[in-house]
Amino acid sequence: HTYTPKEDKDHKMVIKNLPPNISCNEIQEDLRSKNIPVKQVIQMNKKSTDGSMRPIPLYIVTTENKCKIKDIFSVNKVCHCIVTWERYKNKNRVVQCYNCQAFDHIA
Repeated sequence: HTYTPKEDKDHKMVIKNLPPNISCNEIQEDLRSKNIPVKQVIQMNKKSTDGSMRPIPLYIVTTENKCKIKDIFSVNKVCHCIVTWERYKNKNRVVQCYNCQAFDHIA
């Protein structure tokens, strides 16, 4: 198992403050109209107390790596809503060494 070099990774961002009923296709088309090369938009879900999954107003936006992050952060309106952006932090990531490829350490 190897890691993907930073220059080959796509950018993943979380977009906030959109209503949960907006479709991912609408968001994707709106961002593309603003010259953001979007590959995929996924709405995040949260498990309810009864065990069912309900959509929340957070969307993971995956863009091509040729897009600059400052260009993404400069977009403050999506689908006529004022939004904020954050980098996506994957909590389930396995830590792997860049040097020896062993797990549970980085270098």
